[in-house]
Amino acid sequence: MPPTTLTRLLLEIHQSIDRLVDDLLPDQPELATALLERAAAIPRPGRPQEKPRSALACRELTPFLYQGLDRGALDAREFDTLMLQRMRAESLLNQLGSVGSPSDSESST
Repeated sequence: MPPTTLTRLLLEIHQSIDRLVDDLLPDQPELATALLERAAAIPRPGRPQEKPRSALACRELTPFLYQGLDRGALDAREFDTLMLQRMRAESLLNQLGSVGSPSDSESST
C-alpha cells in the first residue's frame, strides 16, 4: 500500500477522533481525555514520533470505542466507522512490521 494511502488513513482516523472528542468534552470530559491519551499512540502524519508505535496501540482504542457506544456518545454508524478505521490502521502497521512487544501475543491468550 502506498505511503499516501497510509497517510490519508491516519489523517481520517485522527479527524474522526478529534470530532468525537469535541462532542464528548462538554458532557464526558474523562472519556474525551482518555480517548485522546490512547489516540496519541496512533502516529499523526507530519508530526515526529518519539518512538515507533505499534499495532497494539490501535487495539487499545477498542474499549474506549465501546464505552463511547455504550454511553451514547457514538451512534452505531460512527462506532462502526471508527472500528473499521482502527482495524485498517492496525493491519497497516502490522504490514509495515510495526508489531507490538513479544508480550502482546501472550496478553491476548
